[in-house]
Amino acid sequence: MRSSIPLFALMIVVALFVAAMLAAPPQAGAQATISTGSVQGTIVDPKGAVVTSARITITNKDTGQKLESEATSAGTYNSGPLPPGRYVVRVAAQGFKTVEQTVEVAVGIITSANITLELGSENTVVTVESSAISVNTEQATVQGILSAQQIENLPVNGRNFLDLAQLEPGVQIQDGANF
Repeated sequence: MRSSIPLFALMIVVALFVAAMLAAPPQAGAQATISTGSVQGTIVDPKGAVVTSARITITNKDTGQKLESEATSAGTYNSGPLPPGRYVVRVAAQGFKTVEQTVEVAVGIITSANITLELGSENTVVTVESSAISVNTEQATVQGILSAQQIENLPVNGRNFLDLAQLEPGVQIQDGANF
């Protein structure tokens, strides 16, 4: 009878351990990290009808890297994942003026760049300048955006780039000082 008590106690301890492991939240290291953003939009004519024959060129202003695509049958386009930075979205379609719009791509943000083409010849270029959005109205997530100028001007002790992550909303440090 005495030998059955320690075996029963061991079974309880093992059952509690398994239950605790199943109830524990996933570790922060196992969570996905997003390091890109994207640009998407709809291309329409002056009357609001979609333009399906448009050619879209998205160019990184810093690196010169170009991504070319065509509008879908719904007049939409999506860049796919892009590294953060300033981009020029250039839209050209036969019978319309070519339009260029500067957009800022930030990490985890889908930047909207809807473009209205004007009737005209193909050699006329219309340039539209825009600034980065500070509030994303398309996603309900906790996040923040730091521009390159803000990063350079922040008084971060030791200039460790990981210290910048602590300034963003929702960041929690686990194990004292590790992410």
